[in-house]
Amino acid sequence: MNLHSLRPLVALSLIPQLGSRRIRSLIKAAGTAERIFGMTMTQIQQIGGIGDTTARSVASFRDWSQVDRLIDTGERMGAYLLGLDDPAYPDLLCQIPDPPVLLWVKGELSALNKAGIAVIGTRQPSDYGRTAVVKMTRDLCEAGLCIVSGLAYGIDALAHDTAVKSQGVTIGVLGSGIDRIYPSQHRPLAFRMVEAGGCIISEFPPGTKPDAGNFPVRNRVVSGLSLGTLVIETKGEGGSMITARLALDQNREVYAVPHRIGDLQGEGCNQLIQICGAKLVTSVEDIISDFRTRLKWLPVGGTVQTQLEFETKTSLWKHMNLSPLSESICEILEKGQIHTDDLSVQLSQPVNHVLNELLQLEFAGVVRTMPGKMVKIEQ
Repeated sequence: MNLHSLRPLVALSLIPQLGSRRIRSLIKAAGTAERIFGMTMTQIQQIGGIGDTTARSVASFRDWSQVDRLIDTGERMGAYLLGLDDPAYPDLLCQIPDPPVLLWVKGELSALNKAGIAVIGTRQPSDYGRTAVVKMTRDLCEAGLCIVSGLAYGIDALAHDTAVKSQGVTIGVLGSGIDRIYPSQHRPLAFRMVEAGGCIISEFPPGTKPDAGNFPVRNRVVSGLSLGTLVIETKGEGGSMITARLALDQNREVYAVPHRIGDLQGEGCNQLIQICGAKLVTSVEDIISDFRTRLKWLPVGGTVQTQLEFETKTSLWKHMNLSPLSESICEILEKGQIHTDDLSVQLSQPVNHVLNELLQLEFAGVVRTMPGKMVKIEQ
């Protein structure tokens, strides 16, 4: 797609505090991104979720020269610019609640739609964590999976580096502009990732500094690009825990490597397993077997190619003899995870009746109860 055809979206990405959700609301109301800039402040204010300050910023935007400078920067870098409706935009990322409206991509576009696993963890891994990330990443690459991470110090960089050395494909998601690799020490690594058939991506315009507030926003893309998120080693709080929770919110699987009791360096992994329903993994086979039905393994020229097959995935409950209420529960859960109270309302059934059915379904391996009274279907 011609980069200049996306000028209105680039302009919207420059407006402070707007964000992908509000941009999509504006586009929905206006019909196209271009028409937004023909609306009055009063018209913009009438759009749900758009406050006075934001409406004023949108209505008064005139810095089209900056927009063109950014697009020219991307072109000089050989970067691609993808809108949500671009055929190359990653399918998995489209499925999350708030996908970026724009992606700046440096490298191989086809990597974005390759089945992948996010590999994340602490910036200061222990010897145990280093050993685990190298082994897990190498085995995932040998299985034909793409490695997604954030190009940060520690586990992220080790995962990317191991993927390249294993002749695998890896994607780095930045919390800065695509022209500002952060940390700067990882520029050679980013270059090797691109040369190996992977890519680096960012939703932030070129020139964006790696401000702290960008990284939690970036993390939803790391998990959103992936079939599942593997947490190698992390403390009880921090970016990796945020990414894991985002993955759960996106209805994606979370896997965690267990750590010794009392090991503060890895207590986050144990918490994810114990409290958040993350799946304990000790080998890559634990991950592969978990979503084998979602993947098709095709030998191609002596290598292994991975192809997504969401449509062929069959839900367990459809092959069981369930009560009418249980069937109704499963039909609702097929649309996504839901709070038990909301489930009760949708079914017009008392909460205790719904909880009893959910308990039976969980015993049968059909559903899983999540933190905060959320429940999801098991596939």
